[in-house]
Amino acid sequence: MGETNNMKKVLVVDDSALMRRVLSDIINKDEEFHTEHSARDGLEALKLMEQNDFDAIVLDIIMPRMNGIDFLKEVNERGYTAKIIIVSTIARKGAGETIEALELGAFDFVTKPGNLREAKSGEFAAKVLSRLYLAMGMEWNN
Repeated sequence: MGETNNMKKVLVVDDSALMRRVLSDIINKDEEFHTEHSARDGLEALKLMEQNDFDAIVLDIIMPRMNGIDFLKEVNERGYTAKIIIVSTIARKGAGETIEALELGAFDFVTKPGNLREAKSGEFAAKVLSRLYLAMGMEWNN
């Protein structure tokens, strides 16, 4: 494992504690990325962003208090530059929320698996990590 200083810092934003854990595990197993912070919703994420610099954000859309779309609008207003990857059950090509998220500056999206077995699969991990590598302009060698 490399030094955390050179690693890209990623914020995980999801109202599911289980998904926050799964996504954090995926990210932390990669030598280029590190996540030490996660948030339950957009409001919590914005507070963390006021105190920390993040290179990337993995963001759910459907969350209480502040959803992913409203969070993206707020990120734009505040001028934050972190690359944002949507990971949501409703993130599908052609879905209204997905299109809106991409229009608001999200880099790409990954559809969240329907069950824990799929979420812990290498295929889901590869989708998330490959999007993060692309968003950071780094070469994905999997």
